Amino acid sequence: MTSRASHGKARCLGVAFAVLWMGGLACAQAPQLPERDAPGAGQGTVDASGKFTPAFVEPNVAGTPPVPKDLEAFARSLVKPTPDGRWRLGRVTLDPATHGVSIPAQVNMTEGQVEYALVTLGGKVHEALLSTDASPLHVHMGLLLMGLGPKDGSRQPTRLRVEMEWKGNGPVRRVALEELVVRAKDSEEGARGGSLACTSWDYGGSVVTQGRLAADLEGSVISLIADPAALINAPRTMPVDDRLYVANKARMPAMGLPVTLHLSRFVEGTNAMPAAPLAPQAPQAPPPAKGAGAVAK
Repeated sequence: MTSRASHGKARCLGVAFAVLWMGGLACAQAPQLPERDAPGAGQGTVDASGKFTPAFVEPNVAGTPPVPKDLEAFARSLVKPTPDGRWRLGRVTLDPATHGVSIPAQVNMTEGQVEYALVTLGGKVHEALLSTDASPLHVHMGLLLMGLGPKDGSRQPTRLRVEMEWKGNGPVRRVALEELVVRAKDSEEGARGGSLACTSWDYGGSVVTQGRLAADLEGSVISLIADPAALINAPRTMPVDDRLYVANKARMPAMGLPVTLHLSRFVEGTNAMPAAPLAPQAPQAPPPAKGAGAVAK
């Protein structure tokens, strides 16, 4: 889907939310997949990151809520306190004690080629590991409210730790998201069957097109390829082969199983969250995210 970036500024809880970015990526036995044919004339284009944009597809603007001009008032109207001291923003859960954001999802693929780790139910589910009914705009605002946006106007994306938690027949399991994707063939990133090289994910926000968040329009939340529409991308330093990654069948839980993605600030050398909680605040009046830059490219 073609999207055109437009610049704008809005205020959310006293912090300017500008907009950003892109990203990229680096994942135990993986099948060898055939090379994909280039799209035919008039079908669309594939950019250097491997993202296919079909021709003549209009974004569903009418069915997508606009990015509010007054984000502060909008956020305050949506955030609800929970009995355990956390906040709810639509389907997204915020934890002011740990600065964490949790997203409900379900297993969408257990094998086969993937280009996205998480999309909405209306997104590219044919090539996504997980799907969610949570709003990308809510995820975006939740990350900003928890202070996980870029610092002091920086245009550098925030490095996040992303983990997936689920309960099957045994105890609750929690693993790093990058362990659930593997390479389908040898590449510059490593040998076939290896898991993603990254240990963090880049949260840079999404672009805004026609007054809507592109992540909402396209349903792209966490991408394995460099997709400016997605809120979060796997970090990359080279062009991506869009046939490189497949679901790690050996590690994935059962198809359709409910899971939760936990997002927190990445701390070098540790998997734990920093122990600096927010000062006690009334959940119904969340405080500004200190130093948070902006996001909504």
